[in-house]
Amino acid sequence: MTVESVGLDLKFVTIDENSKWLSAVQKLGDDSRLTLGFMPAQAFVDYAKRKQILGLIINGELVAYTMFRYKKTSLIIVHFCVSTKHRGHGYAKKLMSALYQQEKDYVSQFKLSCRRDYNLDKFWYSLGFAPMAEKLGRASKSNSILTTWIRPNPECQSLFTAAFDNDAEKIRVVLDSNIVIALCSENEIEVNALTQDFLSDYVEYYVSTEVFNEVNKQSDPKIRNKSRDFIKHCFSIIPSYNEQLYAEAQNYLLSLKYAEEYTNTWHDISHISYAIAFDADVFITRDATWLNTAISDAVFERYGFRILSPAELIRHIDEIDSPSSYSPQKLVGLNLEYSEMKTEDFPVVSDTFYRQYSTGKKSAFTTALKKWMAIPEEYHIFEVKSNARPVCLAVHHTLGNAVCIPLLLIDTNKIRPSLHSTFTKRIVFKLLENAQKAGATSISISKQGLSPEMVTTIKECGYFESDQSLQRIIESQITLPSAVTLDSSLSREHPAWAAVSKYMESAADGVISTQATIELEKMFWPLKIQEPCVPCYIVPIQATYAKKLFDEDLANTNLSLFSNENTESALSIENIYFKSKHQSISCFPARIFWYVSRSADIGSSSIRACSYLDSVEIADKALLYKKYRRLGVFDWNDLCRIQGSSNCIAAYKFSYTELLPNPVELDDIRMIIGAPCATFQSYRKISSETFLKLYELGLHGRKND
Repeated sequence: MTVESVGLDLKFVTIDENSKWLSAVQKLGDDSRLTLGFMPAQAFVDYAKRKQILGLIINGELVAYTMFRYKKTSLIIVHFCVSTKHRGHGYAKKLMSALYQQEKDYVSQFKLSCRRDYNLDKFWYSLGFAPMAEKLGRASKSNSILTTWIRPNPECQSLFTAAFDNDAEKIRVVLDSNIVIALCSENEIEVNALTQDFLSDYVEYYVSTEVFNEVNKQSDPKIRNKSRDFIKHCFSIIPSYNEQLYAEAQNYLLSLKYAEEYTNTWHDISHISYAIAFDADVFITRDATWLNTAISDAVFERYGFRILSPAELIRHIDEIDSPSSYSPQKLVGLNLEYSEMKTEDFPVVSDTFYRQYSTGKKSAFTTALKKWMAIPEEYHIFEVKSNARPVCLAVHHTLGNAVCIPLLLIDTNKIRPSLHSTFTKRIVFKLLENAQKAGATSISISKQGLSPEMVTTIKECGYFESDQSLQRIIESQITLPSAVTLDSSLSREHPAWAAVSKYMESAADGVISTQATIELEKMFWPLKIQEPCVPCYIVPIQATYAKKLFDEDLANTNLSLFSNENTESALSIENIYFKSKHQSISCFPARIFWYVSRSADIGSSSIRACSYLDSVEIADKALLYKKYRRLGVFDWNDLCRIQGSSNCIAAYKFSYTELLPNPVELDDIRMIIGAPCATFQSYRKISSETFLKLYELGLHGRKND
């Protein structure tokens, strides 16, 4: 993006990793370290790769830059810097205006945190920000107060802003003793990076009592007391933890790295075990014993828990953005089974869930349960077991074209807190998929028994909240942009009405975007809109991976939510598929068909499912494996097989997968795309019109069948 100004050669440049201006950005950031905080050199490169640096160039010189990231639908400003000699000329306002114009269609608000003692209130106010909140700065002896400044964006085109913004969830980060001691002394630049203002939107720092053991080793009583006061003032002490999990984690770590009792390594193991038992997300240390080793990999595979250095936390904050990150890899050890509740399960189900029922009385809960069981033609009771013990109960009621879930209960005592969101998303998507298969036009989930965290998680799956329930509209149709309509039974105050009205206004003005079209289709999934601007592709996939990504019973085209599933497939709100970097699709978001090659399990090559391609990322396979292995489909050997001659591979991030009831065979594909000899060794771009023809065939089969 370039903007010319009278009398000046002024332009705004999005700085990527190959830009000649990247080194100038790094220098300006380093020169302003006193107020901006330390940023690792590689982190500048990471932001550049994501195209999250906007620079202002005047007469061939970098005058200012802003570096930013996204948190759901908010844009978080990490750095906003004008060089000293160019301040006072209005360049900050020009830069902010350029950032606003660049991002206004996609983000609901611009947000930053700034120390109050910097006395920049008038500056932020002049850029359109308002001081909305304040909090005590963490991990610093300066007793600073951070003010949260927000600039709302009324022009945002995103349809999901009302449902997705939530700042309550933060990453639980436990700090090792060596990190805390370095922060106390304030003489370690890399460690002091943990005090950067923008991190207050992402993390909450904790320490375990093990830190005090390390402090007690100091011989100087002044240092001991100073350190203790600093810890108590700046950090939260782990308030409680799962003692059984602590013992299990400690034994596991000792099996990986044996240590004599009360040695330094033994204390390290105890500290990490506390963090795991507290259900933290990350442990920060500088100890090479635990960083980037087979031990840290083993800990992640077993507990979904990361051991990182301070610089790695900053670099990889997107991967661990919040506890609600969808991580089906973590569900594997639960050995989940899904089935309709059996009569013999009644006693244990009653004992497990009655406390979460509205009255909390067992008699009332068992009476309601018996009532639902007595009308099997209208009610189904969906049960999920983990290691043969019930962990979830969902009552499924069909009323006309509507599916109602009058009760959804999860036994949070049997599922670790870090898995609550992932588990809830899995269940909610299964319920949505089942309602869609049954031909329902809407689904609602009663809020009775739902925790506030569950409500937030369900809203992140595209549900809208009302007083008593969470609702989603299901539109199983192909329609023109101007003909998108909703179930007339819904109130016009429902947020979906506003989204549709906004989209139809854009259609009338002829300014429909790909992003808006796909967002609307997701909102009313599996709606498809006849809009030619949407890129569409056929993507080949091996049957082995298709079975993992879509369903373990892919060969069965008459799938049921309530059939017993002894393994946890990856069909879900989002997932990742890896391809050779030479098969990287450049246009996204997009619609994609999955073309499954012939195998012993699947008798013919055919299109079996469709998804939305949200992004494609090309990077070293080791980096992508660490970033996305939480999705749990590919192992390291799989990536090595597809990398080819380069270490780089492509990661397809896709979502809202829909299994097609009528697989589209190769001969039919060739006929519809007009290529009688077509093969699918790599992806193939098709028109939106062709996509909808194939989709129609996948839904309904041949007309003469």
